[in-house]
Amino acid sequence: MTGLVFTDLDGTLLDHHTYRWDAARPALERLARAGVPVVLCSSKTRAEMMGLQERLGLGGPLIVENGGAVVLPDGGPLAGAFPDRLGELPARVFGTPYPRLRDALDGLRHVAGARLRGFGDAGPDEIARWTGLDPAAAAAAAAREFDEPFLWEPEPSPVAVARAEAWLAARGLRLTRGGRFWHLTGDNDKGRAALWLADAVASATGARPRTLALGDGANDLPLLAVADTGVLVARPDGTHLPGAPAGVVLEPGIGPEGWRRAVERWLGEVQGPRCKNSDR
Repeated sequence: MTGLVFTDLDGTLLDHHTYRWDAARPALERLARAGVPVVLCSSKTRAEMMGLQERLGLGGPLIVENGGAVVLPDGGPLAGAFPDRLGELPARVFGTPYPRLRDALDGLRHVAGARLRGFGDAGPDEIARWTGLDPAAAAAAAAREFDEPFLWEPEPSPVAVARAEAWLAARGLRLTRGGRFWHLTGDNDKGRAALWLADAVASATGARPRTLALGDGANDLPLLAVADTGVLVARPDGTHLPGAPAGVVLEPGIGPEGWRRAVERWLGEVQGPRCKNSDR
């Protein structure tokens, strides 16, 4: 079976509070047996995601910093499709360089008339307090290239958000919301990066992969909209983010438990009855 699974991390594959993925492990193992690659697709940095990919026992491409780039850490037959480099790694870059985002955040503070505190304003210790990460992981989270996460205090009104979005759009930039933070990015998103990668796989293999995408936050919606099957898992309180695109499945399971259920259901659909019976 030719397929690709794109997944958000925090609040989706990883538990929102503990960052654990135990509940998703059986589905990860089934995907591995079926030969279906799992593409991690997050607002996290390249440094963070390469470490997580290794701990999860996965390989292949990564979509980093809200679609700022697609990176191929382990080479392989797809390497020739990647026209750019990040460090020494094959990449396809879509994002705006981080220094420009930092300048824009300074301007946005004046437009919003509010306290906006980004990762670039904080050291690893403060980022660790914000996120619950250990110091080493917080340092990796601070290694930004294409996305500036920030806290907006007090919580903005819809009018304030719309004003900020318009100001940024006039400069070719975007505002989105993740599980914990607001995010300032260039003209990139997870969906655009995922489409490019699916096209690259189709060119390399001669067959377009069937795609499943899973997420929980607003910055995941462009990804869910472009996948053959998009799934929005439940948040820690059991609710779903409002405003999901038409056709997106609302999975009642929370975080990695919902992830497992959705992946196993999708595998059952795409593998067919004979494959499903063989797993019993």
